[in-house]
Amino acid sequence: MTRDTSSLILACALAAPLCAGCFNDGGGSSSSYGLTGAGNTDAGTGGATDPGASSTTSASTSSDATSTTAGATGSPTTGDGSSTTTMDPDTSTGEPGSCPGECTPGQVEPGGACDPCGTESRTCGDDCTWGEWSCVEPDGCALWSLPVGDQQWNPIRWDELGNADLAPSAPIEASFSANAIRRAFILTHDTYHVLDLDEFGWVDAGDRDSMFPDLAGATLLIAFSYNDGELMGGLPTSTENVSMLTTETSWYYGGFDPESYDAAEVSEVPCCDDNEGWQVPEAPAVDDVRAMWMDIVGENTWINPMQYGCSQEQALGPHAVALTESMAHVQDITQCFEYTYAAGWEDFPPLTLAGAPSSGALIGGAFYMHEEVFLVGADPG
Repeated sequence: MTRDTSSLILACALAAPLCAGCFNDGGGSSSSYGLTGAGNTDAGTGGATDPGASSTTSASTSSDATSTTAGATGSPTTGDGSSTTTMDPDTSTGEPGSCPGECTPGQVEPGGACDPCGTESRTCGDDCTWGEWSCVEPDGCALWSLPVGDQQWNPIRWDELGNADLAPSAPIEASFSANAIRRAFILTHDTYHVLDLDEFGWVDAGDRDSMFPDLAGATLLIAFSYNDGELMGGLPTSTENVSMLTTETSWYYGGFDPESYDAAEVSEVPCCDDNEGWQVPEAPAVDDVRAMWMDIVGENTWINPMQYGCSQEQALGPHAVALTESMAHVQDITQCFEYTYAAGWEDFPPLTLAGAPSSGALIGGAFYMHEEVFLVGADPG
């Protein structure tokens, strides 16, 4: 491809299979694979489940003469034709004293941070003694990062990111990166948030419509970007080519300047009636896609490049990875532009490594930057 045509061809080809009507059911079968980056031939399986937060209940019984509230301080009051009702304790800040012991039944005490991104918590039992500490929402990270060649993901907590007043507070819909200045753009339904990946702090935030007015009211499935400099095998240029997709429409912002937020070219196209060739078993269902990262250089394919290329003569190189709640799908992005591989979340090699999120339900976005994969948490909490 030439520099003049490569960006447009790539944008059109990638957008096509990610729109309504272009995917088959996302239940593609997993296949055997090898870890090509690290040389491992066997990948483990697994996936933890998030421990649920403790819940408390209270019960009240009353009659004409007596009213009792479980867990209240003191004893029920009786009298001729009258009753006294006490209030339930606040389970998050309850005070000891309902029975001999160290705490009030149902009282919840928060603790410190726990591995990797949760908060310790314990609950007072009916015997007025504290239960065991447990880690609530241990997978609730802001970011997971995996440099090429590493064998463990690096989790980053939401409260570890600087300038919290600029942080998102609503669920994350999509993300993309600006590689030349090492920044990530995190999008909710109504706001944008810019994250500096050298300092790991937020540097800007605002209304999403002010940055992308064409997206007003749109619920995004994914966003992704690629850099013309890297596409041509060189250093990243100062602008990015950004695509954002819903189930019905694809928006393309060519030459997006990550500092001024201006784009040299903006186009909007419907998806995807003329792309029946993209309906292959390895492709995800459009409504299931939660995030995508794109390795435009092909630094690590994670799976056997000869087995999962476009053909026996065309090895897999530059590729995109689309993630659903339970699956990973790999797409060639420079030769046949087809999905060539699909596997369960627990079977895709990079997601079997230590520290990976246990489910795609925890992910709201993804991007690839300078030989490193980033996954973005879905819920800032």
